[in-house]
Amino acid sequence: MVDFDSKIYFFNFGDDFDQFNYKGDYSKLSLYDVKKNNYSLNIYGRNTALNMDSIQTTFGAIEDKKVTKILEKKANESAKVLGNIDIELINGIVNVITQSKGN
Repeated sequence: MVDFDSKIYFFNFGDDFDQFNYKGDYSKLSLYDVKKNNYSLNIYGRNTALNMDSIQTTFGAIEDKKVTKILEKKANESAKVLGNIDIELINGIVNVITQSKGN
């Protein structure tokens, strides 16, 4: 999937997906319950902000033309692996959100 200037919310992925690739420019992604789902996740970015828990940080300077690995989550190989997600953002925002038990 290639995108420009969107707000996208990923709440869950089905049990039968294999690979999901996303490239965005000026996009805002929100990923929910990343820790409790068993898929691998790689996020790369340039001039991209990461908001996770109470941490907010920015990766890759505007003038630097290379993307930086922002976040990697490996799947637990001893359980059924749901799939792989690769995300690349330029000038974007990634929110990694853990929902409370009540949600």
